[in-house]
Amino acid sequence: MRTDLIKSVRILQLSSRGARWGRSAAYRLSPEERCLWDFMRKDRNHQVHRRGSSRTLKTEDREVGAGTYSLPSGTHEVSGPPDVFPLAIIRLAAYYFTINGVERKATEACDEYLALLEQMVAAFKADHPQS
Repeated sequence: MRTDLIKSVRILQLSSRGARWGRSAAYRLSPEERCLWDFMRKDRNHQVHRRGSSRTLKTEDREVGAGTYSLPSGTHEVSGPPDVFPLAIIRLAAYYFTINGVERKATEACDEYLALLEQMVAAFKADHPQS
């Protein structure tokens, strides 16, 4: 599904009609959607053509009980008495964006941005059924 979305967005970017429509569609977004759209578009351009993304790296503590946890750093086995929580605290990397002065978790901002792109592609297809 994401591959189809990426192809559709790329077609919109490359076609002059799509580019014109995309600019006008952006003005139909709510102020919050427009802020996210502008930020992600500019951050991607900066990442690709300049020095990288503006995201920041932080760590988050995740409290866990007994069990097996598969993480990028490896598999962690936690055991202990059943009535004790947390048995362990696992530190995880987390990326954040500062969008319009508000710090947002990158995964959440990206999910919202992809949903926005899907909405814009669907609107373009509805406006141009022969495309």
